[in-house]
Amino acid sequence: MIFDTDAHVMESEETFASLGTDPRWAHMAPRIIEGPVFPDGPTRAFWLIESRVVPDVLGKSSGGFGTPIKKGTLEYADYRVDSAELTSVQARIDDLDREGIDISVSFPTLFLENQVAVNPGLLGAMVRAYNDWFAAKARGTQGRLRWVAPLPWPDINGSIDELRRAKELGAAGVMLLGTAGEMLLDDPALFPFYAEAERLRVPLCVHIGFSFPPLTAPYSSYQYGPARNAQRSYIAFYTPVHMAFCSFTLGGVLDAFPKLRVGFLEAGIGWLPYWQELMDRGFAEQRITSRSAKRSDVRRITDYIKAGNIYVGTELDERGLGEFVEEFGDECLMYASDLPHAHRVLGAIDLFRGRRDVPEVAKEKILGPNGHRFFEEPL
Repeated sequence: MIFDTDAHVMESEETFASLGTDPRWAHMAPRIIEGPVFPDGPTRAFWLIESRVVPDVLGKSSGGFGTPIKKGTLEYADYRVDSAELTSVQARIDDLDREGIDISVSFPTLFLENQVAVNPGLLGAMVRAYNDWFAAKARGTQGRLRWVAPLPWPDINGSIDELRRAKELGAAGVMLLGTAGEMLLDDPALFPFYAEAERLRVPLCVHIGFSFPPLTAPYSSYQYGPARNAQRSYIAFYTPVHMAFCSFTLGGVLDAFPKLRVGFLEAGIGWLPYWQELMDRGFAEQRITSRSAKRSDVRRITDYIKAGNIYVGTELDERGLGEFVEEFGDECLMYASDLPHAHRVLGAIDLFRGRRDVPEVAKEKILGPNGHRFFEEPL
C-alpha cells in the first residue's frame, strides 16, 4: 500500500463558499480577483479577504504564492485544475491512480501563510469552513482522501477547540507551522494544546510555511526581482521548520509530552543530520543546565526517533536518503508526493524503486507503513 503523507489542495472559492451564507462573514469572505502586479504586466489571480489583497505582492514582506489558480487555466503542473482545487473528487482519485498512490493525506496551501485574515473571528471561520469542506470531500472515498486540519493560530484556545472538532470530523492530523506567529512552539502557553493533542492521540504536522513575521519582513520580492523572491522562499519558508524542531527537542516539548508524534513535512531530510550533530555534540551541556537534569537524563535526537516521537517527510528523489537511513534507520521517513505542486517529480515512485542506494526493506517502509503508523498508530 502506497501512503502519501503530504499532498496539497489549491483552494478555490468553493472551499469557502459556506461563509457566503453567514451574515457575520459574507462581506469579508475570500473571493478571487484578477489583475496585473504591474501596469501592462501579466494578469494573475489573488484572494480578496477583508478588502485586503492576498498575497500582498508589493509591500514589505511581500511575495508570490500558489493559490488561487487563475480562472480559465487549463492545467496546473500537469494536473487538471479540478483535481488541484479538489472541486472534482474523481479527478483527484484519477491522479492518485496515475501515480500509483493508494491513500493521500492533503494539506492546505493558503494557510501556509501566517494569518491570512487579520480578524481572528474571520480566520477561525475560514479554518472551520475549510475543515468542513474537506471532510465532505473525503466521505465516500473509502479512506483514500484524508486531510490535515489547519488551525486558527495564534489563537490557542481556538486551536484547541478546532483540534477537538477536527478529530470528530475525521482529520488525519492537525497542522502547525514552525511558529505560532511570533510565538515559539516551546512557549508554555502552548502546553494545554499539546496536552489535548496527546490525550486525543492526534499527530502534529509541522509544515513549511511563512509563519514567522521577522523572517519575512526583509523581503519584498516583486520590487527587487527573482533573486529576492528566491531568498524569501528559502529563508522565510523553510527556516521555521528548523525552529520548530529545536522547540520540540531542545525546548523540551517532547520531554513534557512523551506520547506526541510530530512530523516535519516538506523541508527535506538534509537539515536533520546537521541539527542532530549540533544538539547531540555541542548543546548537551546547555540542555542539562536549562532543565536541571542529570547527564543520563538527556535524550539525544536519535532517542526521540527511536521512541516514535519524530517523523520526517521525504520526496523520493532526495540525494541523501541512503546515508540518512544508515544514520537514523528507516522507521521515521515518510513518502511525500507534494501533488499537485509544480516542482514535484512525476513518476517518483517508479524512480524510487529503481534506486540502488536505499535498501529494499527501507523503500517499502518509506512508501507505506511508516506514514500509516504516524497517522494511525498511537504511542
